[in-house]
Amino acid sequence: MNSEKYIIILDTNVLGSYKGNGLITTNFKYLSICKNIFIGLINFLKDSILTQNISIAIPKIVIEELRFQQERAFNSQIESLKENCAKFKELSNFKLEIPDHYDYKTHLTEKTEAFIGKYAIEVINYPPNDVLPKLIKKVLNKEKPFYKKKKQMDSGFKDALIWESIIEYAKKKPETNFIFFTKDTDFNDSILLEEFKKITEKELKIMNSLAEVKTLLDETYQLRLDFRFIRILFDESFRESLYKVLRNHFFEIQTHNGTFSVIDYRIGESILDINRTRCLT
Repeated sequence: MNSEKYIIILDTNVLGSYKGNGLITTNFKYLSICKNIFIGLINFLKDSILTQNISIAIPKIVIEELRFQQERAFNSQIESLKENCAKFKELSNFKLEIPDHYDYKTHLTEKTEAFIGKYAIEVINYPPNDVLPKLIKKVLNKEKPFYKKKKQMDSGFKDALIWESIIEYAKKKPETNFIFFTKDTDFNDSILLEEFKKITEKELKIMNSLAEVKTLLDETYQLRLDFRFIRILFDESFRESLYKVLRNHFFEIQTHNGTFSVIDYRIGESILDINRTRCLT
């Protein structure tokens, strides 16, 4: 297998799940991560045996932004709860209590650190202070990623920090290739990519979807020669649909190894070596 090293850098818009401009937080116990994208990427790397060649990095400002968005969602829903509880306070023997203060920020910090540790994520620090004049110049010149052409307005200070962070980070890793996984199309700009190449002597690949990332890695590492890759590319919606069909029509499945309840399923290793299969005539 190809021994090239890649680092996949994640943006906020692929790390979290969003509806409109709001973060979707289904359970405040955890740091909200988009399982379809992030866990799908992690599982893909594991199943393709690429964890030795590819690592995940996230700019510090991305982690801070995701954590801030979730903290803001928590505080907003707590306020809504208090308003609803106030409607019942006049009822006798009816109590709904909400803590006056809950240190959710500390809780979320712990969950963030656990997330980083669990998946061995490398955190990309903020750019050094001497980059600030460069950022100011870009603001004044309305350069990307500060300037959003579609909106015809100055914006994107966070994006500019991400960009400078990535460049400073890549400068220190000359033997590594980089993928920036983001849904922000402003980064896929010829001037920005040329700047990255000039400073780092590397080409940065901008990817907007998990399918694009998988395709690139498939081509780079020739995963198509490994039938495990077929299993990984199974669309999750199809998998769920097939599972429902099995559950609705079969309570048990009998094989030569015994009888099993239909609880879950996967594509087994038996497809890895189809040359051993012989057709009976």
